[in-house]
Amino acid sequence: ENLEYLRKQKVPDLIDGAVQALVKERPADARPWLAEYFDYPPHGLAKGVKKLEGWIQVGCGDKPYNCAEKNATFAPDGVTPDEMPDFSNHNNFMADFLRE
Repeated sequence: ENLEYLRKQKVPDLIDGAVQALVKERPADARPWLAEYFDYPPHGLAKGVKKLEGWIQVGCGDKPYNCAEKNATFAPDGVTPDEMPDFSNHNNFMADFLRE
C-alpha cells in the first residue's frame, strides 16, 4: 500500500532526480542543497532574482506579471482583453509570434 502510494506520486523518480543532481553538483553540504532543490518550483523569488532591478523581479516568481513602468500590464487580472496590446516595441519570440 505504501509503495503503491509512492509510485503513484512519482516519488522514486523525484528522489532519483535529486540524487543524480546532487552527485553532479557535489555541494560541500548536501542538506541545504537538497532543501533548495526541493523548493521547486520556487515560491516567491529565487535568490539570484532578488539581486536584479525591481522591474525585472515583478516578471519573475509565482505572481502575475504587471509592470506599469515598462508598460507590461497585459491581463494582470487574468482576464484576456478583447484586443491585443501593441507589441510593436517588443522584441522577443512571443511578440513575433503574436504579430504574425
